[in-house]
Amino acid sequence: MYKDIFLQSIDDGGRFYTEAPGTLWDRRGLSEPMMIDNEYERTTNQVFLDNAFGDVLIGGLGIGLIIKAIEDNSNITSITVIEKHQRVIDLIVRQSNFNNKVTVIQGDIHTYIPTKQYETIWLDDWTSPDEDAAYRGSGIFVGDSRERWKHRFSRYLTDRGYINYWRQ
Repeated sequence: MYKDIFLQSIDDGGRFYTEAPGTLWDRRGLSEPMMIDNEYERTTNQVFLDNAFGDVLIGGLGIGLIIKAIEDNSNITSITVIEKHQRVIDLIVRQSNFNNKVTVIQGDIHTYIPTKQYETIWLDDWTSPDEDAAYRGSGIFVGDSRERWKHRFSRYLTDRGYINYWRQ
């Protein structure tokens, strides 16, 4: 079940900033928020909530919307989140009061190599146009190549596990 996100407005002029009550902005992301607590985000992430169980790996922290929604679920053992930007971690983790099931690791989900198997893997990244071009140039799968990205992570999934990615 989703919980409402209540963030403080924090803008110190850096790349990322939050806007109350529940929006994360990337100055390189043009005019769209990086993540927002709204009905569209909740609806398009519902398939993850419906299928998540066991040890969960999530690529991308966002505003913590899906993490807050599953952290108290008794079917969830642990939640490991890989977030590229330390600034996003600093902004969101201190405001979110995640429970002890949640571990946030600073790293790039595009190059991260899991050290264990997971029952659930959910891939939801945000790249600026410049980052997207750099990933494509180095052969890393982004954007329309997400099925290949999903295939790459399937080796870290248990036999009965669930893997998917956010679809816009």
